[in-house]
Amino acid sequence: MSFDMEGYDIDLSAPQSVTDYISIVKSSIQDYPELNKILLETDKSVENREKDYIMYLRKALAKINQFPPPTTFSFEKFPHKQYWPLIADGAVLEALKSKGLLKVRNEMPYQDQGGTSVRLEGKGNQYMQNYFSLYNSWQNSVRRFKNIISVESGYGGVYSEFIKNWH
Repeated sequence: MSFDMEGYDIDLSAPQSVTDYISIVKSSIQDYPELNKILLETDKSVENREKDYIMYLRKALAKINQFPPPTTFSFEKFPHKQYWPLIADGAVLEALKSKGLLKVRNEMPYQDQGGTSVRLEGKGNQYMQNYFSLYNSWQNSVRRFKNIISVESGYGGVYSEFIKNWH
């Protein structure tokens, strides 16, 4: 199912590839040239490059796979298609963390003789606050997802002596 929203083709079905996930994450953080007014003034049209999105997605999937019980899901074979937002939301969190750290590192308060104060790249703390406020919710969603697949897959099942004697 897809529809056009102000010139953007939005696909609401489960992503089938990394490229699909990149489009979803880009849309989630609104990283489009026409929306990045400050970045346009600095000859940059987007905040993240394609390779950044790939790194964010890979890290998000790795964190999902590391969460107990450990799994080896890939983008193409991620189970339970209704849970694909876990990967996209995890990538958004990785983007917030990465760009937040960059902005904090490059933050430079400046005050002139007249008392006018300016903070260059002063959004780092806001990025990090958003990251921390969203991370716990995402982690709880991953925990619920892993509980569901654990039950469905029988991880940590109950062992019985009767099974080997049953013919």
